[in-house]
Amino acid sequence: MGGTPMSRLSVRNHFYAGAEVLEARSQPLSGGRDRKRVRRVIAHYENQTGEQATAEDEAAYHSTTSTMMQVPVSLAAKVEKLIARAS
Repeated sequence: MGGTPMSRLSVRNHFYAGAEVLEARSQPLSGGRDRKRVRRVIAHYENQTGEQATAEDEAAYHSTTSTMMQVPVSLAAKVEKLIARAS
């Protein structure tokens, strides 16, 4: 199935860190994001049961439109550029 998913805790910590940054930001968010949308995402993960979280994680493994993979840090920037060129 390829790749290593972020752990549920990593995802949750990522969103908490994002919430802290969100509160400190004075400029607009990129990509059409706004504070309300970010708070909705945080609430989604905070309110999930363990079963719902597991089902969501398992569904990601069976996606036919995207994949997760582990990339060495030293290659990450090159991989991002390659994906940007292909998009």
